[in-house]
Amino acid sequence: MQPFLSARTLADKIRAKEITAVDALEHFIQRVQKYDPTLNCVVVRDFDRARQRAKEADNALAEGTVWGPLHGVPLTVKESKDIRGLVTCKGVASQKDAVVTGDNSPAVVRLLDAGAVIFGKTNVPVDCLDWETYNPVYGATPNPWDTTRTPGGSSGGGSAAVAAGLTPVEVGSDVAGSIRVPATFCGIVGHQPTYDLIPYYTPGQISGTRDMAVVGPLARTTDDIELLMDVLSGLPDCVPKECAKLDLLRPVGAKQLKEYRIGIIETHPQCPPGADVSAAVAKVKETLQAAGVEFRSTSFPKGLDPMASLEVYMKLLGAKGSTTLPLPKDLPVDDPIITWWEQGRRLTHLEWIGLNKKRFEFQHMWQMLFKDVDVVIYPVCCCSAFKSQQPEGQTAYAVGRKLEIDGKQRNYSDMFFWPHFAIFGGFPATAVPVKTGSELPVGVQVMGPPLSDLTCVSVGGLIMEATGHGEYGAPPDFQ
Repeated sequence: MQPFLSARTLADKIRAKEITAVDALEHFIQRVQKYDPTLNCVVVRDFDRARQRAKEADNALAEGTVWGPLHGVPLTVKESKDIRGLVTCKGVASQKDAVVTGDNSPAVVRLLDAGAVIFGKTNVPVDCLDWETYNPVYGATPNPWDTTRTPGGSSGGGSAAVAAGLTPVEVGSDVAGSIRVPATFCGIVGHQPTYDLIPYYTPGQISGTRDMAVVGPLARTTDDIELLMDVLSGLPDCVPKECAKLDLLRPVGAKQLKEYRIGIIETHPQCPPGADVSAAVAKVKETLQAAGVEFRSTSFPKGLDPMASLEVYMKLLGAKGSTTLPLPKDLPVDDPIITWWEQGRRLTHLEWIGLNKKRFEFQHMWQMLFKDVDVVIYPVCCCSAFKSQQPEGQTAYAVGRKLEIDGKQRNYSDMFFWPHFAIFGGFPATAVPVKTGSELPVGVQVMGPPLSDLTCVSVGGLIMEATGHGEYGAPPDFQ
């Protein structure tokens, strides 16, 4: 079996009985056994139950029953997603034996209802709070394109697994770029959905607050992203099924890039992207212009101060919930971004209300721009995959760590700047790879107004096609 078949193609072949669900599962289990000693992606394994479900899928198909669009398709989910009978600890040592005895996470329920065979869960940073994927429970996951570098985080294990062909697709989550950053670092596609389009927490098991956090898919093709969005989207399962399904807005008429109204943002002086990221954005701009696109906007929305937006976001992120990871006793004096986050951890409710009002004001500024454009293209983050650091004694969001970008030392917190706009506004954003000839994967993100998820995905797919992405090219050591 070809290891990099799309989930949709694999589903079609299983339904056509060209391949069995059992054989498809064994294929991925064999790849995990061969490559995961190096990558350490699939850290929670459920092979025995997956084998039984795959047999049941084949038996059902033999009787003429199709469970759903993912019938018999093997796949993985992020470790933070609850599956009854498996551990969910998010890499926190004190929770390493926390076996889930309650309900499955909503995304897991919907995958199973669609016929999927879930054979494992993938690695995360401690508490899902880093753009590196390592923790004291499961260890580190490297980038399959360069194992001295990070795959990103917090959906780093899943992104590396998709990139290396250990799973066709993955379900991750995002609150600070945790889908889009690792997707870009690993050269795949990641979609951060419209806020609340996919239920996040299991009813009755809510802890903390889910403000801004979303669940979303990772894949090698935009077609698979669309497939998973159709499976996962909808109101919570406690709502009657006849009311719960949401029909996603689909692009009407536009089939070429020049038929979309597109804006682009290339840089900002407070957080200029590195040269390789800038090259990706420049290539997209030049390619789209050659395709007849006339950019409707080339700047941030009128009146929007990006750093003021980041300040409000960081304070609300700090207020969102505590973490098991400690902050350093002395916060970096040269890092206002982390200072804002720490201040958010001590907000009064009245202060939170004031900041939330400002959030709505920033959202409105973007909404005014979306009257003139369908989507905005801009960097996913400030750099490509960086060298793994993994210092002793982790701190939340790696406070005090540094990045080297184009030979210059920069605060690790610069990673928040470009991802925050979409998640802060509750807007959908699709991260797609862009071929530039660079040694490491690079890409851009495509953001649109609420519920324009499939427009973002469609434009992202057209960008991939226009910039030279044909059939997926796997990392050399994992083909």
